Amino acid sequence: MVERIRGTARAEETPIGWVPAPGALDTGGLDVAPAQLREALRCDAGEWLQALDELGEFYQQFGPRLPQPIAETLAKTRRRFGG
Repeated sequence: MVERIRGTARAEETPIGWVPAPGALDTGGLDVAPAQLREALRCDAGEWLQALDELGEFYQQFGPRLPQPIAETLAKTRRRFGG
């Protein structure tokens, strides 16, 4: 996190923001295989679009009381995934 703040960390941009690049995290002492870490950091568009649809359904219950910035963020995130 300190490296990210300083702007020295290696990261990859995804539709949900920046994630650590391969090899950027020190996993020493952890029982985590590289494939497991890749899977944990994976940004699957199909999964995200489904989750965003479910979130949108949840938000519908609030109707006009839903704060506009929340609705805008949901729409913006959908667009990043092409949805």
